[in-house]
Amino acid sequence: MKKFLIIAVLLALSGGLYAQNYRSADGDNDAQRLYIAPQYYGPNEMDYFYMMPLEERLSAIYGSSYRKASSKLWAGRGLCILVAPITGVMSFGVLFDEDVMVAMGVIGLLGTAASLGAGIPLWVSGRKEMDVILDDYARRYAPRPFNVTLGPTTSGGVGFALNF
Repeated sequence: MKKFLIIAVLLALSGGLYAQNYRSADGDNDAQRLYIAPQYYGPNEMDYFYMMPLEERLSAIYGSSYRKASSKLWAGRGLCILVAPITGVMSFGVLFDEDVMVAMGVIGLLGTAASLGAGIPLWVSGRKEMDVILDDYARRYAPRPFNVTLGPTTSGGVGFALNF
C-alpha cells in the first residue's frame, strides 16, 4: 500500500509539472512565452491571451528603429543573395564576340558590382542595428537567473542571501 501511495503522489506531481509544458495549437514547440496584449480583443471583446511572435514584440517595443534595421538587413540579403548571382550570370556575355552580348556582359558586371557594393554594407549595418536591439531586449526583458548564497551578514553572523 505504501508503494502505491508513493507512486500515486509522484504521478500527481509529475502530471502537474507536465501540464505546464505549453504546446501551441499548430503543434509548433517553440519556447515562446505567453504575452498579454490588451490591445487585442478576442471573440468576447475581453482581454485575450495569445502567443505574440518575437518580431511583433520587437516591432511593438522598438517601433521604427526595428523596422528600419529589419528592412536594411533583408534588402542587403536580397541584393547579395538574389540580385548579384543573376547579374553575375549576365556577365558571361563578355565571353562572346557579338556586340549585344558584350554589352549585356558589361551591364551584368556593373550590376554585380553595384549589388554587392550596396548589399554588403546594408547587410552589415542592418545586422549591427538588429544586434543592438536584440541585446537591449535580452537585457531588459529576459528572465534573470537567481541563486541562493551563504555569506556574512552585517551583524557579524552568517546567513543565506537570495540574489536575482
